[in-house]
Amino acid sequence: PIPCVPWQSQTSGQYQRRVHGEAIKTKTKGYYAKALKEAEAHLAETHPTRLGLALNYSVCHYEILKDQGAACELAKKAFDAAIEKLDTLGDNTYVR
Repeated sequence: PIPCVPWQSQTSGQYQRRVHGEAIKTKTKGYYAKALKEAEAHLAETHPTRLGLALNYSVCHYEILKDQGAACELAKKAFDAAIEKLDTLGDNTYVR
């Protein structure tokens, strides 16, 4: 099952980003921030939804908010956290 709250907030952020662009930056950032907070609280660092959210939020920072530093920092933080936990995963957690 897909974790609902992070996924719904991420989807809302994607919609706002694509449809409204510049006019809705603050709202878009808020949706992504809420989704990331929920994902960090409830999903493992290696969970695909959490990783996808971090990627999308970093793209939002880079393309919409024009904050390349925050984009790179967010993506690196998510990547580093996932890599750190990668060795703890069993073989049965990988999709074949």
